[in-house]
Amino acid sequence: MSRTLTLSRGSWAWMTAALVASLAGCSSTDVTGVDPPPIIAKPQPVVISEVMYHPVDENALVESHEFIELYNPADAPVDLSGWSLAGDVKYVFPAGTSIAARGLRVIAKSKPALASVASYQLAQADLLGDYEGELDNGGGSVRLLDAQGTTVDLMTYSDQFPWPMGADALGADDPWLGRLPTPLAKLPYRYRGRSLERVAAEIPSSEIANWVPSPLEGPSPGRLNSLAGVPPTIVTTKLLRWSGSDVLIRAADSVKVSVTFSSLSPFSSPKLEYFVDDVQVSGEPTTIVDLVSNNGAYEATLPPQPNNAIVRYRILVDQGRGVEVISPRASDPLPYWAYFVSPPVTTSSTLFHLFVKKADWNQLYDNTNFATDDRRVMPGGAATSRCTERPSWDAQVPAVFVYNGVVHDTFVRYQGSRWNRLNGVTMDATRTTINPLPDRPTGPYRVLSWKVDFPDYALLDNKRHKLVLNKMNQACPGLDDGVGELLYGDPSIGVPVQRARYARLHINGGYYHYMLDLEHIDGDLMKRWLPDGEEMGDLFKADGNAGPANREGPWGIADESALTLNPDCPMWTMDDRYEHTYQRVTNKWKPISDVRTMIETLNMQRNAAVAANDMTQLRAYLRANFDYQKVIDYIAIRNWAQPWDDSFHNHFLYRRATDGRWLMIPQDKDMEFGEIFGFLTGVSFYIGQQGDPDNRGLFWNVIKDAFLRAFRAEYWARVVELDASGVLSPAVYRSKVTAAAAQFSLADYTASPAAQFVCSYPAELGNLQRFGECRHQDILDIQAQAACTTTTCGLKGSYYQTQAADLTRDFALATLRLTRTDARVAFDWSTNAPGAGVPVDGFQVAWTGRIVPRYTEAYAFHVLADDGVRLYINGTRIIDRWTVNATAAEVSGTANLTAGVPVSIRLEYFDATGAASARLSWSSATQCKQIVPTNLLRPL
Repeated sequence: MSRTLTLSRGSWAWMTAALVASLAGCSSTDVTGVDPPPIIAKPQPVVISEVMYHPVDENALVESHEFIELYNPADAPVDLSGWSLAGDVKYVFPAGTSIAARGLRVIAKSKPALASVASYQLAQADLLGDYEGELDNGGGSVRLLDAQGTTVDLMTYSDQFPWPMGADALGADDPWLGRLPTPLAKLPYRYRGRSLERVAAEIPSSEIANWVPSPLEGPSPGRLNSLAGVPPTIVTTKLLRWSGSDVLIRAADSVKVSVTFSSLSPFSSPKLEYFVDDVQVSGEPTTIVDLVSNNGAYEATLPPQPNNAIVRYRILVDQGRGVEVISPRASDPLPYWAYFVSPPVTTSSTLFHLFVKKADWNQLYDNTNFATDDRRVMPGGAATSRCTERPSWDAQVPAVFVYNGVVHDTFVRYQGSRWNRLNGVTMDATRTTINPLPDRPTGPYRVLSWKVDFPDYALLDNKRHKLVLNKMNQACPGLDDGVGELLYGDPSIGVPVQRARYARLHINGGYYHYMLDLEHIDGDLMKRWLPDGEEMGDLFKADGNAGPANREGPWGIADESALTLNPDCPMWTMDDRYEHTYQRVTNKWKPISDVRTMIETLNMQRNAAVAANDMTQLRAYLRANFDYQKVIDYIAIRNWAQPWDDSFHNHFLYRRATDGRWLMIPQDKDMEFGEIFGFLTGVSFYIGQQGDPDNRGLFWNVIKDAFLRAFRAEYWARVVELDASGVLSPAVYRSKVTAAAAQFSLADYTASPAAQFVCSYPAELGNLQRFGECRHQDILDIQAQAACTTTTCGLKGSYYQTQAADLTRDFALATLRLTRTDARVAFDWSTNAPGAGVPVDGFQVAWTGRIVPRYTEAYAFHVLADDGVRLYINGTRIIDRWTVNATAAEVSGTANLTAGVPVSIRLEYFDATGAASARLSWSSATQCKQIVPTNLLRPL
């Protein structure tokens, strides 16, 4: 930054800094304008006269409706034979090509496409092309060279101030265009939009004022441009200086706005119009002040404003038609620039400010506050209700977002799945200065997750279209995603994964919560992972429901099983169901057939392999159609981390454009790394395979199942390799937990007005750090089990049928139905029978044998069961809860054991009605809490 002394303002020191300005929250570079070069009027043989670099709504991988127009200002024709275009595009003019005196020639990206635009009235035979490459939508260059390779003309453009933003496909998507004084929608202007038109051939291409946006009605390829003569006056630079010495504008600061104008045409009465925006009201009065000339610039000083003030301003001049706004341009998708008065906040964390109208904030809650199973569809049981999508589910409201003093106009909504969008942390409203707060929900205020959408011309950090701020309720305190980023994203793995950071979020002037800034999985994320120049592939979000019982309109379960029609909703076709269940995120104009074909073919191959008990064809199919190594690594890391709900959602699918191969991308890694199991280890490494005992309920995933069946040996070898010397080794994993934790500010977290914290950060961090060592022991146990047989390892399980009246009485009253060796006690039978001949309800089990401890110390034994349990160690009963329970609950007892010395164990269990489950684990000062492994159990 620079500091200058302005004597006319006494001894004030004015700070110079680059700002991004915006209205209604939209930003654009505030200081990137350039001084106009000296104008040298000289004859030009041929010039670039019009450029269409981003047609509206192409809906294709290639923007076929681009064009470049040339103009010959001379009185004689010019032979273009051997001439060429260079820069972003490549084209060599064929021999015999010429351009008439005072004539135009149009070079098309695709001649058939351009000729198909009826309003252009172009004959394909009159067009030149097709040129190679594409014009860059964010800014690029076109060079015209003669036959000797000498540059005849060079046009370098941008989609940011001081260039016309509207030339970039109108500058924004429909939600923002709809907020303009004259609302716009892109569809009527498909394939057209605004081009950049040159005003005067004799003025160099480097003069930005010489390029104006074409009329909204359409560009003019092959016809004279809309404006000729002297180019209009534009603002070429904008600069803000303020009286304080801070890097941000503060409440005591006066702000000097300094602008420069292009010098090609006369103007008078330069003025600045401004107002202080209050998002709670509309129609705020504006103030107009004169811009005073000072050494080539024009300046106005605006008075200090209070903390959290959003100041909107625009520039006006008189060009002979009366005073009119010239910056932002009429074609820009924003009517004002803006700056923000930042309040003092003591924090080392990223700080975001959000301003939302109270009524809109209330609306966000109303949009999604419905019964759990009916949030995305209309309520009820009839086809006319639960078949109908609910428009409000993802509806957004306008808001103003500020980061580092930069003001953005945005749209926001609450973020989260159909189950967890409203399960927020309770807020203590007395600990915040938020004003106003919403009226929803009634009762305690609740911290929820937010999604913020940014317009194309004002991306967050110039690269992010969307921001997700997670409430860290279920994901408390967000370390799971930070650790996941470092594991999947490790250079040795390279699976695309979200970035995870932390931020303080302030809303309407007060602290809301310490949030997890979790990167949105979209094209922006994929660009970070794609090699330079690689075409964007097809990204799909697995966005299904929780199984076939949830007949939720067009949605199905997103476990990559082949979808079927919803019998309750015949109006939804198969393509409809795939489009909703696997939401297309990139290349949205493409049909759903990419993912549908893959899923249906995969199921056919997988089912045939299982039926034949032959994996040969399935292996070949998977290797040919999936990125084998990345999918194996995804499953290895995810299953090592003990997932609980990635089977039917919480993952993305990506199909590479280069070779068509698919891979899986992790999403929503909350409650992993042991947390969902209470930091219990000994959990399966095969979660997601059909029938795995540690699957959540009966959920499994077809892709994971297919890979775990077809490449079981290769998969396990990779797990062992990553545990021995890769990212899952205890030391490497611990270092990554430490690195993720370094991003977290305990001070900002505990200062949050959220009164209810769902976890202890120190305890969470300690459990995560130890998890790698515990999982390492699981792998050692599995390797040791290679020597086990049913006669040497496990426990004897005796299964009895019992009359309801006798369930809580002695086993002597029961009837033995099944005897077998169980490798371990870790069962979730749900509402199914535990084995052949055993009833679904009304049964008892006695597991007997010996158990071999690793350490000499007091052991705690834990039984999670629904319903009754009794546990005997060395004949001593240490657990006795022989009662019916509504849900599974854990009970514990202790016993002193000696390392390597077997002791007897008898675990008794009964199930009354409903779901049935039983799990035996142990822990000690040295022993991780672990499902007692097979290799340390001996049947009698």
